[in-house]
Amino acid sequence: MDNKTIFSKTAKGLRERAGRTKLLPHDLRDILKEIDGKVSVGELLERLGNLSESMLESALARLAEEEYIREFVQETPTILPPAPSRGAAGGGDDLDFTSYARPVSPTAEADEQGVLADQILRKAQAMRARRAGKQAAAVEKAKREAVEQARKEAAERARQEAEAQARREAEEKAEREAAEQARKEAAERARQEAEAQARREAEEQAEREAAEQARKEAAERARQEAEAQARREAEKKAEREAAKQAKKEAKEQARQRREELARRKAAEKAALQAANIVPRKRANWIKPVALGLSSLIILGLALIPVIPFDGQIPQFEKTATEQFQQPVKIKSVRLSLVPQPNWRLNGVVIGGEGQIKAPQVRMVAELATLFSDRKVFKSVELDAPILSDEGLGWLLFGKALGQDFKFGRVSAISASLDSSAIRLPIFDARADIGADGSWQKILIQSVDKNVSLELQPQGEKLRVEFNVESFVMPFGSALTLRGFKAKGVAGRDELAVTEFKGRSHGGFLSGNARLKWAATWSLEGEVEAKQLEMEQLLPGLLESGRLEGKAAYVLRAQDADKLFAAPHLEGNFAVQKGVLLGVDLARLLHSGGSGGKTPFARISGSFVHDGDKTQLRPVHLAAGFLSASGSADADGSDNIRGRFAVELKSPKILARGGLAVSGTLSVPHFNPAVR
Repeated sequence: MDNKTIFSKTAKGLRERAGRTKLLPHDLRDILKEIDGKVSVGELLERLGNLSESMLESALARLAEEEYIREFVQETPTILPPAPSRGAAGGGDDLDFTSYARPVSPTAEADEQGVLADQILRKAQAMRARRAGKQAAAVEKAKREAVEQARKEAAERARQEAEAQARREAEEKAEREAAEQARKEAAERARQEAEAQARREAEEQAEREAAEQARKEAAERARQEAEAQARREAEKKAEREAAKQAKKEAKEQARQRREELARRKAAEKAALQAANIVPRKRANWIKPVALGLSSLIILGLALIPVIPFDGQIPQFEKTATEQFQQPVKIKSVRLSLVPQPNWRLNGVVIGGEGQIKAPQVRMVAELATLFSDRKVFKSVELDAPILSDEGLGWLLFGKALGQDFKFGRVSAISASLDSSAIRLPIFDARADIGADGSWQKILIQSVDKNVSLELQPQGEKLRVEFNVESFVMPFGSALTLRGFKAKGVAGRDELAVTEFKGRSHGGFLSGNARLKWAATWSLEGEVEAKQLEMEQLLPGLLESGRLEGKAAYVLRAQDADKLFAAPHLEGNFAVQKGVLLGVDLARLLHSGGSGGKTPFARISGSFVHDGDKTQLRPVHLAAGFLSASGSADADGSDNIRGRFAVELKSPKILARGGLAVSGTLSVPHFNPAVR
């Protein structure tokens, strides 16, 4: 572009300059102000010192294209060349310079006037031609402007239609997003309702299972009581029948003796009569002797229960020692025929260190084997036995080697376990014995009906099923589980629990475990928590919320009661739909204040608990437009420390801040922190 070019405003530019329209940006409007039809491009460049030449040319080109300015063109007068003189026209090829010196004749003057007239005519014609050209140019320009105006109007209409289309699409998109949001909210509500329904159903199922378990336990207790009552009645009936039989046998023996005595008397009398002798003195003492013998027999049967049979102690000790492969000592032995023939062993001790002790053992024997070396016992009952860990192992894993004792059923009343590792309440037990002398099944139930245990042999190990209404976790733990159930396999030095479950803190705990004992004790496995109520677990930190999580745990100690002294757990957790106490995160970001509450949709993270220290990292909180992430630590005194980055992000607001956590789990403190 030539720096000498001058531009002037068009009518459209004048309207924009006067402020009647405001279509141009400020920078172009500032350039338009300086254009007045006098200033050249070079002068504009000097006035607008902050613009480069290329930028100015681009701006002027845009203003000219959009018809705010046009190039200014000055109209120059048309100078017609003088008409040639007549002499020159007819003088041939040579120029006649002498004509200027000649005086002007009248004819020449006339000729000059004609020439002048011709010039005026030509000038008028040229002016008319220019006016016609200008008019044609104006018409052409008007046509171009009309076409351009139509183009611009069409472009404006297209722009407006595009904007309207964009608005419609934006509105439709907003409607779709609103519908999608409504659908998501409805789906979320449905999911929450489904979860709540599932929780209710799970709780109802748990209640039904607990009720069913209670019903089964009650039925089992009733069955056991009925069996016990039936056994007692059978024993009483047997005692009555035995007494009746003994009485009948005594009467029969007395009758036989009387008949024998009568026969003898008749024979003697016949002999005397034959000899004509009357033995009055002998007849006087035979009857008292017969009565005395009958009385002695009856008295002997009555005195047998209190007559000691300590002479049988060596045989019992020898046979029992062979049976248990452990030394057996018996303090005394009694025999009773009423109500059934039974041996009563007092002060029984099995093992060199008294691993099994029983104040009394009642053994109901078959009458035919009462004094035989090979005795068959219908039942054996231990009264208040005491077992050590080692003695319990003998009974559970030992093999019956002797064949001189045969047992039908073995039971224990008010038994107790003297163990430093496992604490069981006073319990009753019943074992079914097979033909080979080994037990087939053992049922154990505490006297208070809180604990029930079923054992069955499985090769060299035992299959175990354990049910406890209120189970206090052993090994130094303070955890109590309601409705605790477990099943697994036990060996001589380990217990593998394949499944356990129980209720705690309003929710459920389940998992597996492997307990080993040898030189040291170890417990490891996995645990899963569902629907635990956080207001019970951490009432000072969370007002509500349900905890779910999984963890792997490992516990090791020299002694069993110290297993929980330094546990190690690793896992993840999530708390759904709760309220965080002690801080309003939105207010914290807005004003930096502390205190208040923050409802949240979810808190999740991973944790490591080692000894008495717990690490939570990373931890994420989601609460609508609010979110937070960070880490926290807690020690054995419940002191906590942590830092979190908090963000509030919405379509209209974006705010970020830091949060410092201190205090204790029961009284936490939240304060703003520099990120």
